[in-house]
Amino acid sequence: MTPQERHAARRMAEYCIIQAAQHDGDQAWFHDSHAFIEHYWKFVSTESDDPTLVLEYVRTFYRFQALAGLYKEILEWSLKGAEAAQTLGDTGSLAVILGRIGSVRADLGDLSQAIDHHEKEAHLMREIGNRVGEAGALISLGADYYRLSDYSRAIESCERGIDLAREVGDSELEANGLNNLCLVLIERGELDNASGLYAQILDLDRARRDRMGEASTLGNLAGLFMRRGDYYRAAEHYWQAIQMSGEIGDRTIELKATLGLGVAYIRLEELRSAANLFERALDLAREVGDIRSAGEAQGNLGVIFKNLGDLNKAKYYLLERLHLARKTGNKKGEGITLANLGAVHRDRGELQSAIPYFEQAIAVAESIGERTAETKRKSSLGDIYRQLGEPGRAIELYQDALVVLRALGDHRGEASALWSIGLAHEGAGRYEDAVRWMQGTISAERSAGDTSSAEEHERALQELLAKI
Repeated sequence: MTPQERHAARRMAEYCIIQAAQHDGDQAWFHDSHAFIEHYWKFVSTESDDPTLVLEYVRTFYRFQALAGLYKEILEWSLKGAEAAQTLGDTGSLAVILGRIGSVRADLGDLSQAIDHHEKEAHLMREIGNRVGEAGALISLGADYYRLSDYSRAIESCERGIDLAREVGDSELEANGLNNLCLVLIERGELDNASGLYAQILDLDRARRDRMGEASTLGNLAGLFMRRGDYYRAAEHYWQAIQMSGEIGDRTIELKATLGLGVAYIRLEELRSAANLFERALDLAREVGDIRSAGEAQGNLGVIFKNLGDLNKAKYYLLERLHLARKTGNKKGEGITLANLGAVHRDRGELQSAIPYFEQAIAVAESIGERTAETKRKSSLGDIYRQLGEPGRAIELYQDALVVLRALGDHRGEASALWSIGLAHEGAGRYEDAVRWMQGTISAERSAGDTSSAEEHERALQELLAKI
């Protein structure tokens, strides 16, 4: 670039920063301007040789990117921002950016990297005496361990963060930590304890007159009722969150609560009402520029229309969902959607077309360590091969799933895989092998205390024995 071109590009980059400040919170503006902003980011990050400008650009657009679900973009920009902060010796900014990288890594399913970055963030915040920042980093670290299912470390990190938040008198941060702690307690089945903590969070929200926080907490409390299987009370709390967020004009919270309410209606088997809610959520997601939530709405619409038998409409929404998942780097969402597309083709009788979708879904699960999803998808693919008259390939997939299920201690899944192997042997005419594997199923179910399934399979086994 000539000096004149560099000067003009810098002026335009600075113009982008000024415009962002004038359109704070305006996701529609960001969506419309994104290509222009991204164009000048290329100059800022590769041509400007100005770490201060790089850092300012990264800071300015982070919130817009986060609300839009542009996680791959955040990661790319933040890595450059971290380099700039190191060059400038700005430890505080470096700590903040490392925390953001950690959060993005967590959203992308890379939990080991998320933990590493949040630990570094906490260390740097402690080093510079930023106790609020340290508390936030510890609470984020607790969320990482929760996602990793390491609940003891999750509790330890959350409690340390909550204690620090209380020491500095930051009730909003305290509420965030308590909310993460609730998620752990819910996963451990300690629902009454979680309910008590949500009551504390609501008190904190109301004490600081934080209606946005209160609406968000009502939505989280609805999630607790979902876990209890009390879908009517969950729906009631989601409605309260929607009404409150509507009153204060917070479309983001309204969107999350609408998505939750849609799931509650699915559980209540009110699929048409659920579809209407997810269509409303899709409109909201587009309004606020939240690509990730738009994908979630599309994925749910795909599943709903599949269950309603409208397979063409299901495929349309799932392909839209797949596009957004890949655009944002959402590997978990990509895997779920690929598996659902495979199921749509299977239900249409297009078994050969279903195979590559399930194969891709399995590869995604393996790449991000989602072992339970891996076993389900291998079992589904095994079912397809069994229907195609290829019992050898089916058995191979079922046995792969069985190894993982045993490692996970999933006794119900193990029993299901054993039965599927038995069915594959039966289809191949190897009846003695079929009986042996089916007997293994029944033994596994009795060991797990699942007597009703064991009795059902015992009857099916007797029918097979009568035939042979």
